[in-house]
Amino acid sequence: MNATSAAREEKNQNRKNYSIEEERSNRRLMSINDQKRVWDSIGIRTLTEPPTLSTLINDNIQLMENRIIYAVTCRRTKAQKMFEIISSNVDTRNDHSSTLPKAMDWDELFDHRIMTDDSVLQLYTFDSPIAETCDTDSPRLPKQAREELVDLITTIASKYNDVYYHNFAHASHVTASAVTLIDFMIIEALRRTYELDGSHEDSVQDRASYNIVLDHIIPLAVCFAALVHDIDHQGVSNTQLIQEGFPLVKELKNTSIAESNSLILALDLLREERFYNLRECMFGRVDVLTDTTDNITDSTSLLLRQCQNFVACNDERRFRQAVASLIFSTDIFSPDRQRICKHKWMKGFGSADFSDSTTESFPSDLSYYDSLSQSLWGNQIPFAGRSIFDQDSLDQIRACSSLDHIIQAADVAPLFQDWDIYILWNRKLFNELWAAHSAGRGPLVTNNWYDGQIGFYDTYILPLTKRLSSSDLFGKIGNTFYENALALRSRWLEEGKACSESMHHYARSLIGEQR
Repeated sequence: MNATSAAREEKNQNRKNYSIEEERSNRRLMSINDQKRVWDSIGIRTLTEPPTLSTLINDNIQLMENRIIYAVTCRRTKAQKMFEIISSNVDTRNDHSSTLPKAMDWDELFDHRIMTDDSVLQLYTFDSPIAETCDTDSPRLPKQAREELVDLITTIASKYNDVYYHNFAHASHVTASAVTLIDFMIIEALRRTYELDGSHEDSVQDRASYNIVLDHIIPLAVCFAALVHDIDHQGVSNTQLIQEGFPLVKELKNTSIAESNSLILALDLLREERFYNLRECMFGRVDVLTDTTDNITDSTSLLLRQCQNFVACNDERRFRQAVASLIFSTDIFSPDRQRICKHKWMKGFGSADFSDSTTESFPSDLSYYDSLSQSLWGNQIPFAGRSIFDQDSLDQIRACSSLDHIIQAADVAPLFQDWDIYILWNRKLFNELWAAHSAGRGPLVTNNWYDGQIGFYDTYILPLTKRLSSSDLFGKIGNTFYENALALRSRWLEEGKACSESMHHYARSLIGEQR
């Protein structure tokens, strides 16, 4: 029996030994009703007591810190697991390090999911108010790294403009929603993994979700991308930015101007020297090791160090690519971006569930879309987001498509959460568009607000939530998203005209008459 087969057998045995009752005793598996309450309660305190800027900053510090701790701990666990697998095939008693496998060949020595081991999911910290979080003995960030995290989140908040909708409060709501969706995906992965009889077979959805939740860098990238996706938003559309000659228009060839601006500002900020210790926690330290390393004479220590390097060496690159792909996916009014999202979904899951009935001719290879971005980004950021996982398999495309949908759903989450939350953010968007037109920076779109909301539900929200439901990535809670969207649309049909009229009166008194 080879090392991979032995590891697989050990993993299956662990599944049998781990009972669902034990998992429930850890309060890791919330009931469907608890999950519904968590989803509908996101941002609910805003209705009675709008959070202060410091409160929003502290909330996001906690979310980011938990994702970073997860990345650090998973990276350590994966390196150790990898070391155990490889060392069983390598004579580490030999002091000649030339007997060790080359790092470039290591990916052929183990299956990613066997090497990772489902146990890393137990390291994940849930941030919902119902699920149990880390106890007092949980790992914390080093003091200097945490101070840099506080500085980073505070600086991010300062880079958001004081507009009515696309502000730091919106980014915070999107971040909380995105993290909750990852939580739900992990809860479902745990539920499926630790079935009582241990006989669970992987499905298409399992493989897509595992590629996300067992990847230590992706939950962190989702959290960061959600937090920065609208940095420096001007409160106007990309079309308006193009008309005004925004600085990036020529370089980006009229493509995703606001999203690209946010991405550049966020990644440049993170690369600043003052965040060195924080980056080291986020992405790990990569030592330059050679086969003739003088300061490590023990082959066992060298192998462990090389395992640690192998796990960490691509983390920052994949993080940057994931953040880019996620932020670009939020440009829902770009035909090219949405064509890519649609293509990935159809290629990965085989069904459309999109609002339109067009039968566009898609290239068979997603690399076609990567070529579209070379004039904008060179080879640094793949347009289709395939190389986030360093593979081009169908499972990876499914995972990338799932990430698209997580960030898109989080960006419009109020439209399938609580009714009062929906009306709150609907009013904010109305005010922003009213203010833009009043300043001569956009068309008049508020006079047809009632019908426009129905159209947005029919052409975007309902198809999106239906795909979330049909994917089964979130288990039964996925059905709630579509059901909530239907319920809010029905209520808008009844109350929307009165709400729209109220919004008109409020905007007129707050901002002034339209031009």
